[in-house]
Amino acid sequence: MNSQEELIKQVRLGGSFRTEFLVKILRILANLVSLKHDYFNKPIGDYCYLTICGKDSFFMLRNSIYSFLKNSDTLPNKVVIISDGTWDLKSGEKYFKDFKVSFVFENWEQSAKYHTELKRANLYTWACKQIWGKKMAAILKYSEFSLVLFADSDVLWYSNIISQQDFKKENILKISKDNSYNYDHELIGQMNAFYLYDLPPVNCGVILIKGNMFDLSKTISEAVDIQSKKSGNFSEQTVFAIMLNEFGELWSDAEIMVSLDDILSPILKVSNYTSDLKARHYVWKLKWLYWRDVLTKKFIRH
Repeated sequence: MNSQEELIKQVRLGGSFRTEFLVKILRILANLVSLKHDYFNKPIGDYCYLTICGKDSFFMLRNSIYSFLKNSDTLPNKVVIISDGTWDLKSGEKYFKDFKVSFVFENWEQSAKYHTELKRANLYTWACKQIWGKKMAAILKYSEFSLVLFADSDVLWYSNIISQQDFKKENILKISKDNSYNYDHELIGQMNAFYLYDLPPVNCGVILIKGNMFDLSKTISEAVDIQSKKSGNFSEQTVFAIMLNEFGELWSDAEIMVSLDDILSPILKVSNYTSDLKARHYVWKLKWLYWRDVLTKKFIRH
């Protein structure tokens, strides 16, 4: 497994300027490509597509959602975009008006306050403190009503991710792997969860979830309470990793790619992904690869 810290040092020494320059150039080129909204002749599945973002991520999210609608076998019954507080709902409606599926725009406070009504005020407190608490509040709210596919804005989709078996399950928690351990170490200590370092690392860029996690998990209430008092780095990822140890499953590396291997690859090199690939999460400085793949891979159906 890659050491994320070592690869980051390599990039900072030899490729940081290149990645920043390429992001700017490739974003400009991607903006010149019009989206062909021809995905609507597909069945609508009983699930929602959920994400949360800032206004500066709109363009990236636009391409992420488009790649999903283009390459999924079933369309979601709605796409829910949560504002992190940096944009108003009308600006979201205007930006995504060309999409041919139902969109819902919601402020983060709506998801967070939902939990106060269920005597989960500590989750609201956590959400007020950091983006990861906002993300957790939204995911846990919507998963109580239907099957939810959550994805960060820096995810591109290459083929169908939800199986027929997934639709049939009453409760589900399925998460992608990470390229290294990125957790809140202090929370791990307080929860006595050092066993996580003996398990595959978890990444919360893509989550398939359904059910009331507060009923299913024995540890989530304690973890959320700790985060409400002192929120750490990668906090929601750590909580989900702890829950995953109780129930749930991981997608394989071949299905969802969260890699840093090609971060220093030649500029003109095009990735040849396997037919098993469902999605790639372009973490950290891989954003130039995101835009390269938007231009070279987004319209290809495996």
